[in-house]
Amino acid sequence: MMTSSITLVQRSGIFKYVLIFAVVVCLTYLWHQELRHSDTNQLISHQLQRKHHLPGDYSKPQTGQETSKNDKQKLNPNEFRDKKLKELTETAGDSLKLKSEQDMDETEVQKINSIRNSCGQLCDTSRQGTPGPFFDHVTAPIDCKAIYNNPYIDEGYSGPPPKKIPKEFWNDYTMGNRVLIEEWYFNQIYLNGKARTPIWTKESVDGQIRLAAQGRLTGPYEYNERITLVEGLKHAPGIKNGRVLVVGSESPWVEAYVLNEGAKEVVTLEYGSIKSTHPKIKTMIPSEFQKSFFNGSLGLFDAVVTFSSLEHSGLGRYGDRLNPWGDIIAVARTWCVTKDKGSLVLGLPIENGTDFVRFNAGRVYGKVRSPFLSTNWKQHFKSDHGGLQSTIVFTKTT
Repeated sequence: MMTSSITLVQRSGIFKYVLIFAVVVCLTYLWHQELRHSDTNQLISHQLQRKHHLPGDYSKPQTGQETSKNDKQKLNPNEFRDKKLKELTETAGDSLKLKSEQDMDETEVQKINSIRNSCGQLCDTSRQGTPGPFFDHVTAPIDCKAIYNNPYIDEGYSGPPPKKIPKEFWNDYTMGNRVLIEEWYFNQIYLNGKARTPIWTKESVDGQIRLAAQGRLTGPYEYNERITLVEGLKHAPGIKNGRVLVVGSESPWVEAYVLNEGAKEVVTLEYGSIKSTHPKIKTMIPSEFQKSFFNGSLGLFDAVVTFSSLEHSGLGRYGDRLNPWGDIIAVARTWCVTKDKGSLVLGLPIENGTDFVRFNAGRVYGKVRSPFLSTNWKQHFKSDHGGLQSTIVFTKTT
């Protein structure tokens, strides 16, 4: 009887534990289902945001017009951007750790000084400007032949990209200590090599144009960044039925948007070589572009478009020579090959506050450097939807 009684007690205890285990399993399953449902909703929301069709109501372009920011917080709050700038301001003292204490090779110093001489007043970043719609407007004479002819501007750097800024040119990179320096290093040399996407087929480009027409072409950027490009293209004189130069494009997503807006021809200028089989897209590397400029076969463009490219110029990341004015010269060169009343669509990390250089990753533009970057160009339109990239449209008037 005792043995039987123990057995019943044991069975009762086992049943109790099994029941508890079953309840725990059931609750865990329900919790996971709720989590999965929540994640799915978030994913769907994110996908809808990325694939949302672009607004169709674009007002007529006006001088100094800026797009509405009603959807700014909904699309992408500024929390990341503001936090990043706050961190940079708080760590401004750390900038000096990126200043090289070693003497730069004398030959390299001479080459960079040669670039300065060819650049002339254009590269004098102490010039005073006049108030503009978004930042000051500055002017300077541009010697187009000199900045295209200087052999050192497009010359690659031998060896890996430098990790520190030469002390001889620290003042030029910091614009007299008005620009903060942050460390963010890349070694992605492909100047005069092949681009990351070296072949652009007609089928691939046409597919991207169709997506652009539907507002579904994502490119490598978030919706609230690429929409600034689309709005910029719609407000830029010379895009529709025009001959358009695209500067810096590793894949043809910008070209697809440009062609979707009605451009009749696109010429892409990129560090790495690209083969395009699309009849409306021609590609060139810097040396080819320079040769065409001097032999007269290049011609002039109705508009120039560049998105998240020029901020890297002169930092050495892609094997280009260190050049404190690399971005300024790149924009000035587009001025030289643009028709009067043509336009420049410039997509960049642009801030209204602090300027800084993430050496050697890229620059972020504020009130200090933006005026010199856009020397002589008239500010026409700005699109900013709260992302890290904004787009400004300029026009050329001589």
